[in-house]
Amino acid sequence: MRQNPMLQKLSPRTPAPTNNMLSLLQNSNNPQQLINNILTQNPQLTNLINQFGNGDPKTAFYEYARQSGQDPQQVLNFLQKFM
Repeated sequence: MRQNPMLQKLSPRTPAPTNNMLSLLQNSNNPQQLINNILTQNPQLTNLINQFGNGDPKTAFYEYARQSGQDPQQVLNFLQKFM
């Protein structure tokens, strides 16, 4: 079975910045605030959220996954392993 391309990008061979991000989230007292800060400080991410979700990150995630032919639940299940 071929692995979801989005998950391949998050495999254990993931570059250090992504591993650092997961570590930041796991060690944060307020992960939601951390994510909000990251979103507001990254114009590229903000543009994607506006383009695919009209400003709503959750909608953007699901719409981007749908348009990319990916299963968003599979990606979420994978990420939950790190939380």
